[in-house]
Amino acid sequence: MLRLCSGRARSPVVAVVAVFAAAALTACSSGASTRTGTPATTSATGSSAATGPADQATARSTVASASATLQITTAPWQLPAPRAREVVLAADRALLVIGGLDSSGSSTARVWRVALQSGVTTRLAVLPQTIHDSAGAVIGQDVYVFGGGSATELSTVQRYRSGAGNVVGQMPQARSDLVAAEVDGTAYVLGGFDGAHSVASVLATTDGATFRTVAQLPQTVRYPAVAVLDGRIWIFGGTHDGREVTTIQRFDPATGDAVTAGQLPAPLSDASAVVVGGRILILGGRNRAQILDTVVRLDPASGRTSTVGRLPYPVADAGAAVVDGVGYLVGGEGPAKTASSVIVRYR
Repeated sequence: MLRLCSGRARSPVVAVVAVFAAAALTACSSGASTRTGTPATTSATGSSAATGPADQATARSTVASASATLQITTAPWQLPAPRAREVVLAADRALLVIGGLDSSGSSTARVWRVALQSGVTTRLAVLPQTIHDSAGAVIGQDVYVFGGGSATELSTVQRYRSGAGNVVGQMPQARSDLVAAEVDGTAYVLGGFDGAHSVASVLATTDGATFRTVAQLPQTVRYPAVAVLDGRIWIFGGTHDGREVTTIQRFDPATGDAVTAGQLPAPLSDASAVVVGGRILILGGRNRAQILDTVVRLDPASGRTSTVGRLPYPVADAGAAVVDGVGYLVGGEGPAKTASSVIVRYR
């Protein structure tokens, strides 16, 4: 069953302003929420767990190899308000934070732009439809948001183009709790729940209006994590028949093959994944009732994983994106929804 908001969300009526992915973004108003100061850093292989999001920035750093160190820090800025189950995308060296659940548990249609150098967050626009548990991708200079939940599961595809937001299409069936990834100008939609059953079909689209079924996942999952490395899409964990799974699945758009490629060290759902320094890192998530602070690295050649670090605080249902080789884990639940974010990089 879809994890619904606490009440039926109302769509705010606000003028839509210019949003361009991978180009300049124009804002109608700004409500900056910044934090100053330099996060403290450590360099150790066995640091202790932090208590959670806090006013004081914290950090972890784990030695990954003789030549690279994994550095994990709490971002020196915060979102204007807590957000979880949102879509986070990279755009013009900034982050777009789209939709999600607010602190009351209601779906939102808001879009924020986080300028990473200053930490200033600008309100850009609203979506035509409130959403959470959606998936997003950037194709060219267009931002697409696929499905998700509001009062029920959605098949809607929403797009920003040239300063306007609109509904451009419908997926073949409603999907929430899904993921999406872009490879060579095509967005792929994977996993999710149609309101009655988990969905195995992998969909491909270049315009958000027409879809092709290009594969079937070996295992249906909701709430997985997703990452792209060397043109292949990796899917980590999720829930199957209501239980977290350890399955690592891989889909190759070039061949159409979807296979089981490995196993996680423990069942996992609601995690996020980023590719930093050529390495796939799986961040946080849930194992049954426990919210995790683990950072797990995948060896794509063997399908094996290893725990390489700890987040500053346990978190699940966060958005994630990579800008200029640096990973950002934004918002989430731990267990309360948070406005904090985590920065992950190799140095």
